[in-house]
Amino acid sequence: MNSGRNPQPFPVELPWEAYAENRVAIEELRERCPRNENVLRLTWGQEATPPFAKGALGPLLDDSGVDRTTSSGKVLHEDLYAIGFWYMLPAAQRAADADIDATRSYLKDLERLSQEIWPALHHVLSMLPNSISYYLGEMDDWVESSHDLDIAMIKDFVRFLPEISRALASDVRVLRRGRPSNFVLDHSADLAQAAFKRAGLVVDPRNESPTMSARLVGDGAALFVAYFQLLDGYMSELRLAQALLRNRRREQRSRT
Repeated sequence: MNSGRNPQPFPVELPWEAYAENRVAIEELRERCPRNENVLRLTWGQEATPPFAKGALGPLLDDSGVDRTTSSGKVLHEDLYAIGFWYMLPAAQRAADADIDATRSYLKDLERLSQEIWPALHHVLSMLPNSISYYLGEMDDWVESSHDLDIAMIKDFVRFLPEISRALASDVRVLRRGRPSNFVLDHSADLAQAAFKRAGLVVDPRNESPTMSARLVGDGAALFVAYFQLLDGYMSELRLAQALLRNRRREQRSRT
């Protein structure tokens, strides 16, 4: 695996499942950007606007102080757009009860409930098939759907549903235990710092002593904080500086 992408993604690429040493690259996020935008639209609702930008779906910096007419300015905004979508997807999907952890939970429930319902459903489908068809035919919604009822197919589906649920649960199992709790923030901060550097803007963390709070310095520091506060209204300079310091320590460890 060369990046944070699942080798056989199911049901989608899962940034919160990626391994710390195989984090997603900016080139990949650029490719994913249209897809991530569509997923975010579906998650929030087509007409809903996430609370990170006025009247826009993406993370826009309208008063950034960066000249968008320059090639570096254009690339910076494109990269921040791609990083922003990736950063927001896990939280948005959790809020919509559509993330991978919720899927695992529902699959466990489905396996348990399908095992419990099978004896009763098998009995009713076997003993009262004509009555079921009759009452379904009396329901307006069923008549409008114009579906033919296949009792045998329903029985087979429900009978195999526990096995199907177990197989699906295996597909969405956690790839590796103990994933870093700050993975998405840390990697997003790392990617954004690199994007700022490519645009000629410096963002560095400082923590001169154990008694002093971490902070950000450099000509891009204010814009860096403003960008992440568009993505997360509770974001602070301290959290971002701590994230970049964690990244620095990881890089130093990897060199030793």
